[in-house]
Order: sequence, then C-alpha cells, then structure tokens
Amino acid sequence: MLDICSESRVYLEFHNLSLFPRRAFVIFSAKDGGDIMRDGYIDEVLRFDHIMTTSLADKKNASERSCHPLCDLNKPFHMVMKVLRSNETDAGEQLGYPESTFHDTPLFIGMHFYDAYVVPGTNKLEAKAIILWYFSRVDTPERKETYKTCTFDRKGIWQSKFFSVKKTTLDLFQVSNDGSFSDLIDFHLFGDEIANSEMVRGALEATFLMTIGFVFLLIFVIIVVWRQTTLRVTPFLVAVTLLTPFLATIAAFGLLSWLKYPIYSMQCVTPFLVLGIGVDDAFILIHRWRHRSDIADHSKRLTQVIVDVGPSITITSLTNIIAFGVGFFTPTPQMSLFCLATSVALLIDYIVTYTILAPVVFLCSEKKDYQSALPSKPSANDYLNRYSRLLCSMNGRLLCGIFLVTIYLISAAGVYRMKSTFEPAKAFPSDSPLVRSLKSIRPIFNTYFPVNIYVNHPPNISDEEQVGLKLRRFEENNKIQKIGSTRRFLCFRCLKDLPNDFSDLRLYSDPRKHHASFYKMVSQLEHVNGAYGKDRTMLFLNAYEKFDKKVGTADRMMTMIMQDILVTQMTRALFLAPETEYKPSLHNLQYWLDRVGNPSSIKYIKSNETGTMNLLYSSGEGYLKAFSFVILGKGMAEWANRAHFVHDIRQVLAQHSRWNASLFDGDSAVLSLILTVGHDLIGSIAATVACMAGICLLFVNNRIGVLIITYTITSICFCLVGLLSWWGADLDPVTQVDVLLATGFSVDYTAHVAYQFYRSRGTPQERLVCSLGEMAAPMVQAGLSTFLCMLPLIFVPTYAIVAFAKTIFIVVGIGLIHGLFVLPVLLSLSVRSVPPPSPLPLKSEHLIEQEFEQQ
Repeated sequence: MLDICSESRVYLEFHNLSLFPRRAFVIFSAKDGGDIMRDGYIDEVLRFDHIMTTSLADKKNASERSCHPLCDLNKPFHMVMKVLRSNETDAGEQLGYPESTFHDTPLFIGMHFYDAYVVPGTNKLEAKAIILWYFSRVDTPERKETYKTCTFDRKGIWQSKFFSVKKTTLDLFQVSNDGSFSDLIDFHLFGDEIANSEMVRGALEATFLMTIGFVFLLIFVIIVVWRQTTLRVTPFLVAVTLLTPFLATIAAFGLLSWLKYPIYSMQCVTPFLVLGIGVDDAFILIHRWRHRSDIADHSKRLTQVIVDVGPSITITSLTNIIAFGVGFFTPTPQMSLFCLATSVALLIDYIVTYTILAPVVFLCSEKKDYQSALPSKPSANDYLNRYSRLLCSMNGRLLCGIFLVTIYLISAAGVYRMKSTFEPAKAFPSDSPLVRSLKSIRPIFNTYFPVNIYVNHPPNISDEEQVGLKLRRFEENNKIQKIGSTRRFLCFRCLKDLPNDFSDLRLYSDPRKHHASFYKMVSQLEHVNGAYGKDRTMLFLNAYEKFDKKVGTADRMMTMIMQDILVTQMTRALFLAPETEYKPSLHNLQYWLDRVGNPSSIKYIKSNETGTMNLLYSSGEGYLKAFSFVILGKGMAEWANRAHFVHDIRQVLAQHSRWNASLFDGDSAVLSLILTVGHDLIGSIAATVACMAGICLLFVNNRIGVLIITYTITSICFCLVGLLSWWGADLDPVTQVDVLLATGFSVDYTAHVAYQFYRSRGTPQERLVCSLGEMAAPMVQAGLSTFLCMLPLIFVPTYAIVAFAKTIFIVVGIGLIHGLFVLPVLLSLSVRSVPPPSPLPLKSEHLIEQEFEQQ
C-alpha cells in the first residue's frame, strides 16, 4: 500500500496536480458495423470531439486550461485525421497501424483506433472503432463544473455556447443510450461522474427492494412477538424492536458525518443489516422473559433474564462489532466505511438493547402473566428430548461425520475453482449501459494496454567531454574538494539547485554506462510477461537519439566543408562510418521537442543565464528533469493478468532504484488487492476468529468448548467460501469483505448454544435439551428474520449487493445446520456422561407417624 501512495504522489507531482483528475473515454462505432473512417461517419466523431475539446480547453478565469497538462491525449488521432484530409504529401509522414510516422518520428496510434489497417497502395486508414480519451482537472469548483458541462438538445444539435450549464455529462450518457446523437454512429461513454451516478442508482434500487424486505420482517416480528405476549402490548414491543436498530443506525451515521467521513452508496445496506441483526437480540430477550414467567417479581425477573442471556448477547454483539471493525481496514474506501458504519451502529444497538428494549419489555409485562414453574425435565415423548437423544447416539455422530465430509468436499472443490480477479462492471447494475461500455473496451485492452513509467532521475546521455567540462566548472566555482576517488560537496547552498542527473555519484560515472544501464532496465521491462517487447515501447529517447545522430552527422559534414577538408575525408564521412563514435547530447532536444509539439511527458529545463545552472550548462544544453514513457501489454482485459503485469513491472523498477522510476495505474489499489486477496482473506479470518475465541473464553468457562466454537466458526467460513464459488462468486475484494462479515454472523449460531450447554448441569443429553430448549427457537427466528430482510436483495442487478445477499443466505443456512446439529454433537463429546445422583432414602409413612406420636 505504501508503494501505491508513493506512486500516486509522483504522478500528481509530475503533472503538477493537487487532486486526481476526472477521466473519461468514448468508444465510437458505426451503426451498420462498418468502417468508422468513412466520410460522414468520421465527421460525427469530429463533431463530438470538437465540443468536448473546446469545453475542457476553456480556462474559465484560471491561468491554465481544465485539461492541462493532458490536453493532447488525443493528439495521435488528430494527426492521423490531418494526414488523411491533407492533399499534400510529406516525406516525413507515413501512415501505418499500429504505428505511424510524423516528422520522421514514430507515433503509436493503437490506443485510438481498433481493428484498423491501412489500405494497401493508398494513404487510407479503415477501422471498426475509434477511442478518444478526455481528462479534466477538478481542483476548483469551476473546473469541476466545466467537466460536467456540455450543452445538448434532444434533437442532436449541439449549441455553440458550451458553458451555459444546461446539461451535464449525464445528458451525454442518456443520449448514448437512446442513440439520438447521430443516425450514423453510436458511442459508449464511461466517466467518473457517470460511474458515481450509476452506483447511486443501484443503491436506490437496493433501498427500494430492502423496503419490501422490511415489510416481510415486520410481519414476521409481529407474529413472533404476538405468540409470546398479549395482543395489547404487541404493538409497543414490535415498534421498539424495530426502532432501536434504526435509532442506532441514525446515531452512527450522524457520528461519522460529524467526524467528516463521507457517505457512500454501499452504506444504504447498513440500516437493514443492523435491523436484521438487532432483532435477534430482541427475540432472545423476549423469549427468555417468557421462559422466566415463574418469577412473580418483575424486577427480579428482569435481573435473572439479563443474567441468563446477557453473556450470549454480549458475545454475539462484540464479535459482530469486531468482525465489521476488522473490515474497516480493507483498502477499498466504500467497503471500509460501510464496515465502520455498521460496526458503530451495532455498538450503539448493543447499548440501546439494555437501555431501551429491556426496560420496555419490563414495562409492557403484566402481573397476571405469572406462571408456576414448569417441570424441569421434558416428557419422554417430547420431540426435543428425542432429538437430543439422537445427537448423543452413535447414529447421530455418524450422520454428522457424513455431512461434514460431504460439505467439505463440495466446499474444497469450490475453493479450488475460485479465481482471483475483479471486474469493474460488478460495481454497477447489470442493466447499466456502463456495463456495455466496459465490455466494449475489453478487446482494446486485450490488444494494447498502456502502463505509464515516470522517471524522476533521468539518465545522463551527454558525451564525456561535456560532463567533464561541466564538472570542472562546477568545482572551480563552488569549491568542491577531491578526496581520494570521490568528491565531497562543501557548498551545500548549491545542492538544492542541482538537477536530478547530478545529485549523486552518477555525475562521475561513465555516461556510456549510464546510457547502457538505463536501457538495460527498459529491456527488462520489455521482457516482463505480458509485454509486447521492444517494438511497442513508447520511449522518446529512441526517436530523439536517432534525430540527434542525424543532425550531428549533418553538422560534422558542414564543419568539414567549412574547414576545407579533403574530399576523400568527406567521402569517408558520407559513405562510410564516421571517424568518431556517435555521442548523444541534449543540444538538439529543444528543437526536436518543438517539432513534435512539446509533449507534457518530457520535463526539459533550458540553461539559465545566471546562477548555478549557468555554471553547469553554459553551453546551453540544459538538462532533463524527468520524463515518462509507456510499456504496452497485451491480454490485459482480465484483471488478474493486469495485476501480475503491473506487479512484475514494479519489481523491475525496484531493482533499478537509481533512476527513481515508478509506475502509475489508476486502479493500482484494486490490482494490489487481487494479488493478495487470498492471503488477506485467510489472515483476516484468522485474526477475527482469534478475537472471537478470546471473547468466548471470557464467558464460556471451558477451554474445550471454546475450541469447539472456534472450529465451528472456521467450518462455517470455509463452507461459505466454497459455496459462494459454486454460486458464481470470484475471489475479489467484495468476497473478502463479505466472508469477513460472515465470520461475525457465524458466532450467532454457535455461542448461544455453547454458552447455555456449559451453563447447565446433568448428562450431555439433558444439557442439550436445556440448551436447545432455550436457544433453538430464537436462533431459528433470528435466521428467518435476517433471511426475510435480505431476500429482496437477490433481485438487485448489482453484483456487490447480490453477493452480500448470497453470503447472508448461505451463512443463515450453514449456520443453523452447524448450530443445531454439528455443534451439539461436538458438545456432547466434550463432557462425560455422568448419571444423576441417587435420590436420598425416604422413610415410610407409618414410621414417620410413629415418631410423631412418640414426641
């Protein structure tokens, strides 16, 4: 994560940005599926591009344009169009695909034209699609508005007043959906503003469906509470049962807003999730209150109820809070804050359970609900007694073993087939046009995928004589003292003015070694798995050195002519190898940059007239401060391949730290997660389970019991991952967070039964009867309530929300099976079967009468 932060900082500093810019890409294709470069079709593309370019290029009272410094992202496209529409031919311009030549300089056009080729024998390019890229600064409100603003009427006629703020990029998105922009072309638009809008739309759909789930839950709670209380108090208990979780959620959101945390669309699930968890505690509390109806005094009754179920509620609440708290440390901001909000809400809900719900249960009770104590032992015909006998028998243990082996084999197969990847389309509703846009870009990324490398300590390409001259000038003027084979700078005031290529001992190395060392790094990057190789690396030094060599040869020829050198020597210089080896320099760099349009990817500093720079660069050569180049990859539509590609590039750059080079990918955080999600998932589950084991150890006074609980939680998590895989889930950050949260849920189906089992006395069967008699009904009710609350989410077309709902369903099902079947079997094995103590001998009735008469 530290590498990603450093890379982001380098990217912002290189482009002189304070905030990350907004990005967008547009893919154009002909409606008839033909060549997009035909007359009329390409005119529509240019019409769209003119509006976007003009809008983003406006300064809007700022010193720089909104698109600065990447206003020329589409320059290769514009240069191709200039050649195609020019009647004049230039010897320095040659159209090709994926690389063309302009001003005798190669230019890669593969990122703007897809499935293209040059018609043989002509200067004509045909393509199936055109891709244009746009960039906008958002460091001021005006620039943010400029990015949004584009005026469009529904008939498809663009207006000339681009900044009237009538429509936004969202209008363009709607236009791309209904196809009203043009009768000839379609376009798919993807941008940050549109992505945010679609995620909000998915959240609103989820909220609507969860409202239906709330209705289901309301009906279920009414039925459960009504069966355990009187009809008169049912409305009050139902209202408090449902309102306390909502109150806790509102308080949590208010607290996070006060702490300046943002609210994401994913957090719309939080109120309903807390509701599904919160009613579980209410069911346990109300059920236990009814079970303790043999205590006439309500104050003592409430005290005993809290003593009975307080530890169980505390265990499950604390484990859920910890599970969501661990989820807060996930790198994804949306999921991180979702976990934080839920954890805080559950903490507040735990508090209000005792401060609001318990007093309301106390106040709603009537004195006439007192009942005499029920028999402590169930009858022989009782179902629970027969079920407990089965769990303690050999047949029950055999069934449990068969079930575990079967479910483990199925889950293991699912875990094995699960692949670590991520699809950005999963963040949006499946019916969103953004999904089509992302699908359209996949073949382009499969063909060419760029990775930008930023070099902050460029290599010294000047010849040795120039380096020695600069060094001597600098030493003489700044009193640099030689000590052995090194030099020590005594004038520290001048160090801050030194260029990057003279800031360490590289200044004194052989420039040819410098040159070769840098190209060694480039060669290693070109041989990274997935890279195209040397022919597709977009490094300006290759083109410049070729140009510099050509200009240098011409200069030497002119010098020989001016000095009246013999013709034989001229002939040798012209037709044979020159007498001196070519030594690159920066003398011609500014002229070359002017020819190619001064790209923002090259930071070249000219020589100053005065000061330290003049001492070093009095020849006027200047120096390279920094530059960027591009490594092209292939087959990168699959995010797992892309993650490994970026990781391998990062490793090569780390081996050549002298250049202070770093890469930048806007999705680096997600890519890093893909590589580590498996290990992170195991580590997160292990940490959460360890915390839960520690909490259980505080309340369950049996170490073997704690081990059984820990094993059961781990078993539920393992089965969950495997079954999620069979249900279509990938090993991605969404699954990681879902499984982490499910780890907390799994305690609800283990801690209650285990705590009551070790709290009771008697044989294993009697303990199971007591434990299941008190907790089985509340556990089933809690599972059903959570299931009903989340049931409508299965119809939400957003992968992240559906995956969360699937996780809840599997945890409820597997959790209930483990809690009511697997766990009791294991618990029965953890204690010895001790027969009940023999009753004391009773005196016969006539002996008692005789003793009474004698008195």
